[in-house]
Amino acid sequence: MKILITGGAGYIGSTLCNYLIPEGHKITILDTLPDGTIYLNNFLSSDNLFVIKDDIRNERVITKLIKDNDVIYHLAGLVGTPICNQNPYDTQSVNIDATKYICKQVSKNQKFIFASTSVVYGKVDGKCDENTPLNATTSYAISKVEGEKYSTDIGGINLRLATLCGVSHKMRDDLLIHTLSRDAVQNGCITMFQSHSQRTFLDVNDASLCLSLAKNDTFQQGEAYNVGDDNYNYTKMEIAQMIVKETSAKILEGDFSTDLDKRDHETSYDKLKSTGFKSLVPFDKTMKNVINYYKLNI
Repeated sequence: MKILITGGAGYIGSTLCNYLIPEGHKITILDTLPDGTIYLNNFLSSDNLFVIKDDIRNERVITKLIKDNDVIYHLAGLVGTPICNQNPYDTQSVNIDATKYICKQVSKNQKFIFASTSVVYGKVDGKCDENTPLNATTSYAISKVEGEKYSTDIGGINLRLATLCGVSHKMRDDLLIHTLSRDAVQNGCITMFQSHSQRTFLDVNDASLCLSLAKNDTFQQGEAYNVGDDNYNYTKMEIAQMIVKETSAKILEGDFSTDLDKRDHETSYDKLKSTGFKSLVPFDKTMKNVINYYKLNI
């Protein structure tokens, strides 16, 4: 199978390679490579990996790459509310316009898998499933809702990822558990606001496993799937308390700021379970891995 991964050198994409390359697929990664190939160095010796340094907004390049592949994983884009707020032009041109163009190039004989986010639900009272009305209130969430529309129109599979965490070839410091763990290790203090907002977490390795499985027939084309684990739903305060047990840091709670994501909900993963997917990384192991990463790198 020939597979294209846009944004394949990022936090998720570089981990996804752990699953796809051993399966013997021909993998092409399209990425702007702002840090070079450092996050892909473990795979560069593979005859089945091809890396192209370019932008998904280059229509000539992306058109040819889509035509040459059987499965397209669309991971590229600005990720997170802060960076989208700071870069409104790129949010529009990359997350929305380029996604629209890419979807138009996909044929009915190809599979298109879109990395969306649970942020599209916003704040929900009660448990939300894939039929819950979307409540996108931030520029990032809105861009993902738009992307899902284009994907659905061509029979794409939309994976609404829980809040990710865990050690990857390319680390992200802006993820909630990572930020709190870094502050605990570096400063001995966790600053906490909106401590009772809740969300589901998922190790990046489990997210990548789910992505790798989404190319199979157990995932229905034109459908959305919440990707996470019912057992890993926590409030921000519960996460902070877990980190304190491993670091002896203090928690400083107050109305210092607000959550830019506007995310506060509990999510159902029954539809995902019907595909046979099951997360494999215990949450306590993920937490310890992240905390240990910052202990070794600060």
